[in-house]
Amino acid sequence: MKFKNPFKRKRDPTKSEMAKRSSWTIADNIANGISLSDMGYTTFSDNADVQMCIDKIADLVSNMTIYQMRNTDSGDERITDGLSRKIDIEPCDGMTRKQWMSIVVRNLIIYGNAVIMPTYKDGLIENLIPLPGECVSFGIGPTVMDGYTIQYMGNTFKPSDVIHFVLNPDPNYLFIGKGYRIPLNRLTKTLDLTDSAISEYMAGRYMPTMIVRVDADSEELATPEGKRQVIKKYATSEKAGQPWVIPSELVDVSTVQPLTLNDIAVQEVSEMSKKAIASLMGVPSFVLGIGTFNDKEYNNFIKDKVLSIAKVIEQGLTKGLLLDPKRYFKFNPRSLYAYDIQVIETVGGALFDKGIMSGNEVRDWMGFTPKEGLDELKILENYIPGDMSGDQKKLNESNKSDESKSDESEPDNTGPDDTKKEGEKNG
Repeated sequence: MKFKNPFKRKRDPTKSEMAKRSSWTIADNIANGISLSDMGYTTFSDNADVQMCIDKIADLVSNMTIYQMRNTDSGDERITDGLSRKIDIEPCDGMTRKQWMSIVVRNLIIYGNAVIMPTYKDGLIENLIPLPGECVSFGIGPTVMDGYTIQYMGNTFKPSDVIHFVLNPDPNYLFIGKGYRIPLNRLTKTLDLTDSAISEYMAGRYMPTMIVRVDADSEELATPEGKRQVIKKYATSEKAGQPWVIPSELVDVSTVQPLTLNDIAVQEVSEMSKKAIASLMGVPSFVLGIGTFNDKEYNNFIKDKVLSIAKVIEQGLTKGLLLDPKRYFKFNPRSLYAYDIQVIETVGGALFDKGIMSGNEVRDWMGFTPKEGLDELKILENYIPGDMSGDQKKLNESNKSDESKSDESEPDNTGPDDTKKEGEKNG
């Protein structure tokens, strides 16, 4: 018969068991409506500068119209049907398309992954529900060939069951994105320290504006209460601006010039951290209040960062929703660029003169409504339809003049013998 040893020490849990218990606790709290911030945990995205970068990128991506395109022999054309309306107008009940796209972009940047759960009704897509990033986890197989699974609130899904967007894939876990969490955590810690130093500076806790020197032999200075009594007795007045009357042998008051933020180098450290965050996230520094607006830098930001994240969403939607290999989704970034109205007018007018754009296309580019009679492509200075470019009056007159000149210059090869033979033949 075996007896339980009461003195036997209980085995300490392993790190994996502790992590599992911790994840269960967090998952239970989230399921009960308690967020991570309510549990005392703050993420790097809570930093004000990081939040400004995320807001700027999410705002720009969500402003772009989503086109459903199809490959044809003469070029790609836009398709408008129920699916294109679902993606670009009403992807999910209870929110607009801008809200929906903004959630997707935020999850991508913060967590590195954004998961969309489709729901169906009568064989058609009813809703595309974005799942909260903090509630989604992933299961990785022992090898790359085994793939991965997606867990959400105790349910496991295959990648084919959802739409999974990935930003900055992890080199060790190829199917999962890691975003910018690790480098941004370090930068935000530095910014938090500088913000704390600035707050302390503004509060004036460590910068007394004057120093009161008192005779050290005074018994009143032996206790904190005595010091307060001295200050109350000699360094306070009943009315603002009233002069102090103090004994010259006992008390001496000197003013102190406080240090500025430049003196303690807090401002430089803060700007360096802000620039590092902006560079890491691909956002211009003027978004964080450093420097001035630059249209070339802004347009480069649109071309590189915004369209890069848009490409991730384009390919994810195409892979997850479209079966036709000739169809794909595409964002329209033209409205995001910082164009001057004079540049648009110059470029649009040149394209219209060359027959590349119609008049209504130019008007739409400039934000005007279409007008009747401006849908035809016209070229040259006569502004005639493109298929009639060969019927221009000046070209026809030129051809006639060339023919008349050729008739006049043609030599007469009939000689006198030929004329005589012709007469005899007629006679």
